[in-house]
Amino acid sequence: MSWIHKFDGSDKKLDKNFGRMDEFYDKVIDEHICRCSLKTGVEEDFVDVLLRVQKDPSQGISLTRDNIKGILMVGFSFSIINS
Repeated sequence: MSWIHKFDGSDKKLDKNFGRMDEFYDKVIDEHICRCSLKTGVEEDFVDVLLRVQKDPSQGISLTRDNIKGILMVGFSFSIINS
């Protein structure tokens, strides 16, 4: 029955919403990268930690930008569900 979503427009709406979320998280990451380069003395948050892990070659894991966006999306979804 998944084919029905092509006719009711759900597929396009879902793609549009995911695209907008992707753009939003890109902006969040870009703002944190700019803020880190300015070294304004702002306290480090979760996005800053993920970016620091991404840059650190001594970490056992490597994070891509898409990995960071995925982690943020899951964390945001989890916080909505539990509120």
